[in-house]
Parts: sequence; structure tokens; C-alpha cells
Amino acid sequence: MANLLKHTTIPIERAWNTWDGERSAEMVFLPLGLRVTPMAYAASAKTATFFPPGQGLRFGARAADASYVEMSLSHAGTVLDFAYAKAGPFDLVGRWKATKLGEWGLRFWMVIALSSEDNVPWIYDPETETLSASFGHRHVAVKGSQAPLLVTAHNTIGAIAAEYEQHGYWHLASRATAGTVIGLRYHLEEMPEFTFAVAIRDDAKLARERAVGMLGAITQGSTPHPVLLPKGEGAITSPPVRLASPLLWGEGQGEGLLRPPQSAPAQALAAVRDVMGWNTVFDRINRRPYVSISRNWNQEKFGGFGVWLNDQQYASYLAGMLDEEQGRENQAVWLAGATPQGNLPCLLTAKDAWVDRNQLPLGSFLTWLGYVRNGSRPMLEAAYATLTRNQAWWRQHRDPHKSGLGSFGNFTSRLLVMSSVNTSANCSASARSWATKVTSSILLSDKASRFSDPTDTTSSSTRTVL
Repeated sequence: MANLLKHTTIPIERAWNTWDGERSAEMVFLPLGLRVTPMAYAASAKTATFFPPGQGLRFGARAADASYVEMSLSHAGTVLDFAYAKAGPFDLVGRWKATKLGEWGLRFWMVIALSSEDNVPWIYDPETETLSASFGHRHVAVKGSQAPLLVTAHNTIGAIAAEYEQHGYWHLASRATAGTVIGLRYHLEEMPEFTFAVAIRDDAKLARERAVGMLGAITQGSTPHPVLLPKGEGAITSPPVRLASPLLWGEGQGEGLLRPPQSAPAQALAAVRDVMGWNTVFDRINRRPYVSISRNWNQEKFGGFGVWLNDQQYASYLAGMLDEEQGRENQAVWLAGATPQGNLPCLLTAKDAWVDRNQLPLGSFLTWLGYVRNGSRPMLEAAYATLTRNQAWWRQHRDPHKSGLGSFGNFTSRLLVMSSVNTSANCSASARSWATKVTSSILLSDKASRFSDPTDTTSSSTRTVL
């Protein structure tokens, strides 16, 4: 039913985000299942694209909560700068600017497609040049800085691309003012620069007014970012400190705009912010947000989601540097894979589960390191029981010689013992390096003593987890 919220566990400040792993340029408002999808068609190549991860999309700077997102889009020789900004949790502005034309602008079309999970009907009003939809008690209004040259209705998002590729750029059979998937079409001859606004309110009139107000502010400025937008209900007037380091934000007149960092530490943190932000997607199979290994692998390679143990543990730590809540979300992803025997699986995907294989037990170390950085105990407490069982599993199943050194393999294959004897002719430099990591992770007993449960009757060697 359209009046039910689709996803209620995402903080509202992050509800608008680039959640879709396959369509990275698409913005999704998760609570309503609302999608804003850019698409391009080049007549020279007779191909359409939704800008999947690959050569046609270059990821740019972004805020951790997607309050500002920028990218470079390219197709058949045409290049556009594209950006999103949020004035508040229910407001979105998008903008493109063509920086290079690969053909006559009239033959290169940009489409902003509106759709939803529940196939909510959209209605375009030619008089106000506004597209609107009602999601139960929530109302959405979409308006551009110029009227679309053509409005079309379709059954699916993919049908828009298929129509372009089959019939070209001026096919009128799909022209309509109402439908469950609407394409607002523009070409670069008339719209080399273009801005559009999406507003969500509990009243249709308020939504339209908000969209018009945001456009008025943006078209008088330059790059869209929160400070240029008029203050409305829930408007963000300055970036929340918890979402990004102050080093990454401008001050004064430019507050709210991501500026290129100057110092080496700020550049490193900006790289972490951008990579964590862009790799964050919504796993629709398990209904959870997480930092994916790669947008390129999520669907085709893994079938919808993929969790490599160590990658997810690093993602939890790195995301937690920017936003503790996102760190906890990613920690929950790798904790959720724990087996009844106590192992933390090497890999879990929609297509496979490597529950009998292990990766380095870095979770204890990284969880502790996160605590050292932010001084917050919840992530320690959430992981303690699972990591305790995992350490016991390592000692029982991956230390065949009871030497205190971990081993690699699975339940049916020969275990590869990671010897720490540097003089051993059979011990490669790589193995020695891994042995050091395994040993350091297992033997952090001095740090765990203050967090162990005094009522736990497990042996002290097992309880020293962190």
C-alpha cells in the first residue's frame, strides 16, 4: 500500500541518497521508495544509458549523508557535470551543466525519470509545469528551471531507454501527462544547463511552493548546495558535525559547500569520505544499508549483495570515522554472518556462502581501534559476545598444534599453518606478515580485560577478545 513507509530504519537526514548499486546517478528517498533517475540518449550512437558504474561515470566529492553529491557523466563523447544537494531531509535539488558536446545538442537528450516501488501514479500539470504524486499522506512535487520539451509515461524505467534506442529521440506515442513512470525530457541545445527540485511535504500545495522556492534560490546562484537554498521546515543551515570533519567544509559565506582540502590529513580523510559515501548502497535482499565492496560487483557478480569479512570490518571502522551510526550499521553486517560454530564467514553473497573458510580475525583489533578513536562503548558491547565465540572457534578449529598461531583453510582441506619463524625456508614473507596480524589480533588480552564479563565462566584465554 502506498500509504505505508517502505523503510523506517534509515535516519531521515540520510533518506535521500544514491542507494542503488546499479544506477549510481540515481537518488532514492527510501521511506517512500521514491526514485529520481537521470538517463541520457545520444542519437550519434543510438544508445541510452542510466550511467552504471564504469567509464561513463566519474565519482566526485560528496558528503557522508549525501547532502551534497557531485559526479561527472559522459556518453558518446558528451560530458556533463552533475550534482545533487539537500536543503533539508525532505528536499532535493539536482543540476547538470554540459562541459563538452559530442554532437549537436538537439540530438543529445537528458531525461529525469520519476518512479516508485509501489507504482504510485504521477500527474504532470502543464499550466504549473509541475509533476506531482501522493504517497498516502505525503505529497511530492517536481519542477524544473524550464518546462520539459516532452513528457512521457511508461511501465518501467527500462522502457524509456528501450523506446529511445528503438524509435529515436522524438517519438510521440508515449506522450502523456499521467503514469506510474514519468520521463521529463530535455535536450542540450536548449538546456545545456538545467536545475530541478523535488520537495516532499504533507500537503500538495506546500510541496509545490517549496519546489518553486528552491528553484528560485538556485537559479540565482551557481552550484547548488544547502546554504543557497531558502530555509524551510527542517532545513539544514550548517553541516552536522557528526557527518564530516570540519576540515572538509568551508566557512562563512561558502559554508555548506565541499571545498578541496589543502592539508595531507584532510585530503586523506576526504578520500575516505568519498569512497565510503559512494560505496554505500541499500541491500534490498536483507533490507539494510552497508558499504559494498564495489558497485561494479554487487549485482552481476554477487547477485545483489556481497560481504567479504575483512573488507566489511575495515568499512565499519572507516565509516565510523565520519559517522558513528554508519559504523554501527556496517558492524552489524559482518556480525550478522556469525555461524552457530562461531566462525565469521569469509564471504557471504546472494549466490554463495563461504561459511567454512575464514579471513584474518581483525574484527577485535578494529573494533578496539574504533573505541580508542571515539571513546564510545556501544560498538564494543555489540561485538563482544560474537567476537568471544569467534576467538574460541579459532583456538578450537584453527590452531591444530596448540601453538597460539592461527591457520587457514576449510573444514575439508589441509590447514595452512602461519608459522612465525622467520628463518623457516617454507615461510614466505606474505605468510610471516599474515601470521603477525593473526597473532596480534588474537593476543590483545591486556585490552580486553576491562571489558570482559566477570560472570562469564569461559576460560580467561578465550574471554580476552579485544
